[in-house]
Amino acid sequence: MHFAAPQCGVMGASAVVASTISHAVGAALASKIRDENRVFVAVFGDGATEQGVYHESLNFAALHDLPVLFLCENNGLAVHATISERQSYSITKHANAYGLHSVIIEEGYDIVKINEVANEVVSKIRKTNQPVVMEVKTCRYKEHVGTGEDFHAGYRSADEVDKWKSLDPLIKDFELIKKFTPKIKSEIEDAVRFAEESPFPQLCDLLTDVN
Repeated sequence: MHFAAPQCGVMGASAVVASTISHAVGAALASKIRDENRVFVAVFGDGATEQGVYHESLNFAALHDLPVLFLCENNGLAVHATISERQSYSITKHANAYGLHSVIIEEGYDIVKINEVANEVVSKIRKTNQPVVMEVKTCRYKEHVGTGEDFHAGYRSADEVDKWKSLDPLIKDFELIKKFTPKIKSEIEDAVRFAEESPFPQLCDLLTDVN
């Protein structure tokens, strides 16, 4: 959860809900001051929109015309609490209250559409230097933490998840799966081989890459 690779544009991550949203805004402000042509993306869930830092970040980004894409993956859940129990607002309409343009994609299973819309949004941000909120409706297949099922908890049904799976191209689109499977397997095998052949870390490596 705490990987960072600034040289690749990955500014860092955190386990604290909504904490990296302000990081994206800060990075965008620095980039604007340096007169760079960059777009910064903050990815978060619908639960993060309930945090104060989210609202502060939207307000600040709107005030200063910062090139940020606020990307909300809305699966309607925060652990076991449904969105109807937590939010009285629409995420995209709320963004409009700050003067931000917003986009919503109901078909979160449609990876081609998401790619097309995201490219359009990024292009818009580059041209206008103004932030945008993009909400993608999606579904969490497994439990909040881990790979198990949690339908026994009673807060949702298997039928809800099955509806999404019936439209999931990574499950249903066999031609797409066939096209990318060899490359994915090759990357995994290369990564495993690199790990197995690498020397075991020594005590002197303990603080390597720790900022």
